[in-house]
Amino acid sequence: MQRISPGSDFPRHVHQQEQITIVESGHLEFSVEGEQIEVGPGQMISIFAGVPHASRVMGDEPVRALNLFHSHPA
Repeated sequence: MQRISPGSDFPRHVHQQEQITIVESGHLEFSVEGEQIEVGPGQMISIFAGVPHASRVMGDEPVRALNLFHSHPA
């Protein structure tokens, strides 16, 4: 489980694995392929490998989230 401080901003980047983020508390906003997606407590987002994305903490509350990375076999 990761604690992310208010004001944290993760600029556009890419992973070679699928990313799954599950939010326990707080709110994250992801920018994926030009779409803004808010993820809050009890919600998750899955981002395919190779897809550029960015995220930031929304509001004054820290975020607690679990980030999982999965590589698909070739």
